[in-house]
Amino acid sequence: MDLNQERLEHSLYIGRLLFRISAGEDLSGVERAELDEWIGGDPERAGLFRNVTDRQMLMAELAKQNTKYDAGEAAEAVLGVLGLNRNRKVRVLYGMTAAAVVIVAVVSVWFFFYSKKSSYPVALKPLDSGRITVQRRNGVTLTLGDGRRIALDSAKNGKLAQLGGTSVSNRNGGLIYSKVTADTRMEYNILTTPPGGQYRLMLPDGTRVWLNASSSVHYPVTFGDSIRAVSLSGEAYFEVEKDKARPFVLTVEGGLPVTVLGTAFNVNAYADEVDVRTTLLEGSVKTGGTLLRPGQQARTRPGIRPVVNTCDTSVVMAWRKGLFRFEDAGVGEVMRQISRWYGVSVGYESDVPDLRVDGQMQMSLGLADVLTGLGRMGLHYRTEGKRIVVLP
Repeated sequence: MDLNQERLEHSLYIGRLLFRISAGEDLSGVERAELDEWIGGDPERAGLFRNVTDRQMLMAELAKQNTKYDAGEAAEAVLGVLGLNRNRKVRVLYGMTAAAVVIVAVVSVWFFFYSKKSSYPVALKPLDSGRITVQRRNGVTLTLGDGRRIALDSAKNGKLAQLGGTSVSNRNGGLIYSKVTADTRMEYNILTTPPGGQYRLMLPDGTRVWLNASSSVHYPVTFGDSIRAVSLSGEAYFEVEKDKARPFVLTVEGGLPVTVLGTAFNVNAYADEVDVRTTLLEGSVKTGGTLLRPGQQARTRPGIRPVVNTCDTSVVMAWRKGLFRFEDAGVGEVMRQISRWYGVSVGYESDVPDLRVDGQMQMSLGLADVLTGLGRMGLHYRTEGKRIVVLP
């Protein structure tokens, strides 16, 4: 996928977040943090956020747009783009339908990104999805060196603990470690996410980590003078702070170490996957003695030389935008993602069906909606409580 399409998808993702806020829905900690990061202190984006949540501005904009377009057709088109069922009932916000909020939100974001670009596509591909179900999952935990566990879902913003010379704080759906004294006592923390949960982390060197569902990252609260060593189980995206004197070394169970100086990369190291996949977005990393370039992915296993291929990074990074995205994916790969996100087990009545899946769905959908979408693609299944049985 080219850069234009990737920007378009991100625009739509931000539009969905703005719609949900305008409709009175709560965002998850990660979603709120993503929106805050997108605003990023930019006065124009901050102004857009204020406008989209301002009733008088919205009503004025709708009145103006209604003189140019058929409101019903516009609402139907935009709801389709956002993956919302146009037959669903939407609550009224200050006398204005949530569909109207969607129109203003998405059109505002669209023109903010693309008003000065004439080469971007104008035809939008709707997401294959059913009704939206807001998922409320708990269980993100921080385990301190002394064994204490902190439930981050219910933790308020502010300082959580003082760990030697390092302070750890919770801020807008993410952890931040800050050095406050010269105390360099070594202590390790573990951040763990449950099925359906994600969280952000800023390490004491400034490295930023986004942790996907059913994952954990093990790290020191302060780094030594030689290397910065971190270990991962599951999946995470890293933006490593540059430090030539102290390489950043990531170890994963069942895979080869990843060594970097300063770069952006994603690692999928779930135990139920056949191999560990390291995908480079920026900079350079080395794994198993092989140097990767941006846009390349290395598949590694202990004792086997890494297999390197060029990949579509937008597919790899779809989880950070709240999407399941499949590109010629096998049933096994699809169902493993479903299992990890919804916390269900998956079995097969016989052999794994020879079915390839292409498309995308929002991770905020309920499990029944996702299975319905997969059913339309040709997947046959039955459910047994929290178990999904895939049929031939």
